[in-house]
Amino acid sequence: MLQQNATSDLLNTQEKNVSNPAPKCVSNNDNSESSRRKGPDGPESIRIGVYCLFVAFLCSAGFRSAGFLYMGIMDTYIVSHKDASWPLSVIGAITNLAGVIAGPLCQRYPTRPVMCCGAVAASAGMILSFWAQNIAQLTLSLGILYGFGCGVVFTGINVALSQHFDKYRAVAYGVVYAGSTMASFVFPNLLLALSLEYSFRNVLLIFGGIITNMFALALCIKEPSWTAARPSKTIEQKDSVKKATIREAFDIFRKPIFYVLLVSNIFFQYGFDAFMTTLVDFAVERGATLQQAVNLLPWFSAADVVGRGLFPIMADRGLIDRTKFIMTCYILTGVFTLLLPATNTYTELVLCILLMGSFCGCAAVMFLCVVSDIIGVSRFPLAIGTLGLTNGGFYFTKPFFFGYFCDVVQSYDGMFHMTGTLTLFVGLVWLCIIGSKRSRKHSFFLGTSSCCKFLKVLPVQDNRNQLPEVTVSAINLQHNDNLKAQSSHRIV
Repeated sequence: MLQQNATSDLLNTQEKNVSNPAPKCVSNNDNSESSRRKGPDGPESIRIGVYCLFVAFLCSAGFRSAGFLYMGIMDTYIVSHKDASWPLSVIGAITNLAGVIAGPLCQRYPTRPVMCCGAVAASAGMILSFWAQNIAQLTLSLGILYGFGCGVVFTGINVALSQHFDKYRAVAYGVVYAGSTMASFVFPNLLLALSLEYSFRNVLLIFGGIITNMFALALCIKEPSWTAARPSKTIEQKDSVKKATIREAFDIFRKPIFYVLLVSNIFFQYGFDAFMTTLVDFAVERGATLQQAVNLLPWFSAADVVGRGLFPIMADRGLIDRTKFIMTCYILTGVFTLLLPATNTYTELVLCILLMGSFCGCAAVMFLCVVSDIIGVSRFPLAIGTLGLTNGGFYFTKPFFFGYFCDVVQSYDGMFHMTGTLTLFVGLVWLCIIGSKRSRKHSFFLGTSSCCKFLKVLPVQDNRNQLPEVTVSAINLQHNDNLKAQSSHRIV
């Protein structure tokens, strides 16, 4: 009897082993491969980058077609150059000012609904311009509504790229905003062809219908999957996390480096807008024909694409630090801006513009990467909103600034000397910051990415297990922040 029971137990044990086989061992290589594919810079990030590229391409159509819109407004509404420039000037100002609203919205809500709202506003503004009967109504629809929508969309693009890319962030920004530059090769000629068949108002209506596709593309932009899954929290924990996130976001205003970024953005954008606005007049003033002057814009755009798409690869591959790279771009952009009045032939002017365009495009891309690296991803939306607010405020002074050199001085040489000096000054400021890295006793920087390798980072003991439960949740649930190094290192 005992022998039969023992035999029965042995058979039951074998059946259980067959029905429930032991779990297979998963190699570390499989885990690392899965982690790599699901983390930043993986296939999911590339897919989001492609969507952002097409969104930037459509959203930049109005800016890149400003010349066509300017001439169409004058001819349709029979107004002066000054009055015709108001809707276009307001577009630029509101696009920058919209960041102060879009930034906190992206800080509080997912990026997709914010971008969808911006896409709807931009499309509606362009479509409603069809019914504008005067410059005031056109300024409201085209200038304010369209400009606000574009500002929200651009802010969402910047936030999405910062969330999905880390190691190859500079390349991602370069490729996406190269799509923005490519809009200058497509939409001006497209709108010109449409104007041969339809009136200017009908062209605006068709234009609005085209950029409506931004909404469909914005629906495809999602939050990173590696940060989407979050454990359940109590109401008290949610409030603590929200307060900690807001408090950390506003810490940027206490750091001097943020104001260096602020001044850098203002001076560089001021010089860039001055160059783009007056390039054709300046070339004609130097003796070029009108056709030759207009051809300078595609040359500059081609160099801009190269600078945005190729140069950032060197930074992402570690050949040069991103902060040093943007310093170099600022210095060289300032130098070539100063050389513009010294050109005597059309060939020299083209060569100077090509060199300036490549470094100018690279600086525009690297600036966004440096802001994200230094400020941190969780603070990035608020930082971008503040930068846009200050830049938009200065935008209203640009017509008076350009008009002074055009109407009073009657020469753009002094303007390029001034803007080139300001850009060169920004580059020298960054040179001083990098040069003083060894003597700095504390860091102005808030991020912990590879851009800030020159900071002294000391390891500290991990005390997270000693913190209260709510504090641990606040650390674990920071929204898309780069906390991989912050939990075990302190920047000094």
